[in-house]
Amino acid sequence: MIAVELRRYVEPDDPADVDWYAEWGVQGDSSGVEDSQESLRELVDAIVDDARRWTDRYEVTMEWNIGGDAPAGSTVEDEIRRLAVALPARVEPS
Repeated sequence: MIAVELRRYVEPDDPADVDWYAEWGVQGDSSGVEDSQESLRELVDAIVDDARRWTDRYEVTMEWNIGGDAPAGSTVEDEIRRLAVALPARVEPS
């Protein structure tokens, strides 16, 4: 299982300046990978592409832990849905 910490960060001085940050790795392993992007879709694609390296040996599932700065009157989960970005529960081989 790949554990992913996915966070949305908003620049306090400019609410339109939003970044997405993620840290992920094999659950229970002390090492991991970090990345950040302005585009949530690009970040999720990079995470899934990285996780594919294990699909030749394992069935790769993903656990997403979501948090960070929510949009006004909403939640980070709702923002992900609004952006129409899927967070896969499983990674298929290429």
